[in-house]
Amino acid sequence: MECTYACSKCEKTFKILGSLKRHMKYYCGRKPPPITGYIKLAKELWQCESCKRKYKTFNTMKRHLVYECGKPATIQCPVINCVYKAKIRDRMMQHCRMVHKLDM
Repeated sequence: MECTYACSKCEKTFKILGSLKRHMKYYCGRKPPPITGYIKLAKELWQCESCKRKYKTFNTMKRHLVYECGKPATIQCPVINCVYKAKIRDRMMQHCRMVHKLDM
């Protein structure tokens, strides 16, 4: 018999008590803030209102708005004497693979 823990507010069940506690503390009954600052151009094309960059998926647009648009680049390249900085980890990994020929 598998033990499950149920949320008293929304009846969602969890196998681990810690997962239930995290759910109740951070997620249950809370709605995420709306993502604003974009325009839907076509069926699968999204454009940032600030910088006019276009994206094929909404999740990519959302990542851009949260982590990239208007934010300074803070991730420093790990290679000594390289001054490149990136806004997100994937761009830094891409830079290291293409410029420095490192496999990260």
